[in-house]
Amino acid sequence: MHFPYLYHLYRITSVSHMKKMISGQQMYSFVESYAHGLQ
Repeated sequence: MHFPYLYHLYRITSVSHMKKMISGQQMYSFVESYAHGLQ
């Protein structure tokens, strides 16, 4: 399982995405749906 790598990649993309469009609520819902996708 390459979870640490995927998580690292996710962190990088989420940071650059947040710099493009800073929207806390949208980011939260994305993180929530991402977490549900892991289970």
